[in-house]
Amino acid sequence: AEHVVRYLFATRFDGGKRVLDVASGVGYGADLLRSAGATEVVALDRSPEAARYGKTHHSKFRPAYVLGDVESLPLQSALFDVVVSFETIEHVPDYQRFLAEVKRALRQDGLFIVSTPNRGVYVEGNPFHTKEFTLDEFEEALAGHFLYVKTFSQDDWIASAVFSPEEMEVSDKPIAGQLSLFKAVG
Repeated sequence: AEHVVRYLFATRFDGGKRVLDVASGVGYGADLLRSAGATEVVALDRSPEAARYGKTHHSKFRPAYVLGDVESLPLQSALFDVVVSFETIEHVPDYQRFLAEVKRALRQDGLFIVSTPNRGVYVEGNPFHTKEFTLDEFEEALAGHFLYVKTFSQDDWIASAVFSPEEMEVSDKPIAGQLSLFKAVG
């Protein structure tokens, strides 16, 4: 659910754009980005198994699946309007090289949408993480490569909703009508 929400957030910025999904995994996010109006989505991952799965199960909107490493993107420079990469940077041995590669792949006015666990908020000690960032460290790393940096926070909420039985049965569709959201506690 956390990853789907990140992709839904990114769809606000991908209409009519060429998008690169770095470390796309099995591709459900790339297909979602493409379905939201991106003109082209390239789903890049180093796992042949993930790419095969994506081509079979997440190709309804025809994202392109490409094998490659995040520290050496096998793509032309300045090719993409938007690059998304969720929960990747903390796994990369040379995160500076990764950021430089993302910048290279982006057009000059491109947008990089990235997420990482916030050290001190998430439980530390994941053996697959090579670098866990505090918010300040993350902003500093991004500012070393990108002129404008804006951060957002994501939080999981318990939600409750009242819908008709027909609306309750529908999945993966926007909710019709007006939706009101109330946050009960800070």
